Amino acid sequence: MAFFKALWIIIYSYSLSTKENSKIEVFSDGKQACRFDKIDGENTLIINDKWDYSSLSWGNYMKLIKSENEYKGQVKFWVKGQ
Repeated sequence: MAFFKALWIIIYSYSLSTKENSKIEVFSDGKQACRFDKIDGENTLIINDKWDYSSLSWGNYMKLIKSENEYKGQVKFWVKGQ
């Protein structure tokens, strides 16, 4: 099983499917990013609208996003299962 840990940015759609024909698809207006990873043994779909590459120390990719107590957002997705 392959896991796609890379963050796909500026997406319009992002989909994952299984051999059994189950599928999840995320729809965006180009303002979100998605990534699929196994975190603490759990398959996890991460959808972001804010991301930062401060650990790379590449000035053009650093946004220096300040953490707030709460973030709110909206995402549209479609799930198909067996």
